[in-house]
Amino acid sequence: MKVPLKWSYIGIDPAKAKNFRHTSQKVARAYWWKNVKLIVVIVVIVLVIVLIIIFLATGVIPTSSPAPKPTPP
Repeated sequence: MKVPLKWSYIGIDPAKAKNFRHTSQKVARAYWWKNVKLIVVIVVIVLVIVLIIIFLATGVIPTSSPAPKPTPP
């Protein structure tokens, strides 16, 4: 295969460049999915913490046991 003039002066093989581009796109896609998964996990953890704080503030989750009932004398 004859290398086009625009590539020959800098020594780049077009087949290698295409392979590099393809590989870099696969790596970028893989890291994009990892980032999406990490963001989802962080959002879920933050939502759980916020819900726990709201439930503690509203009394849905009791923070202490109720006072003992007085016994009649």
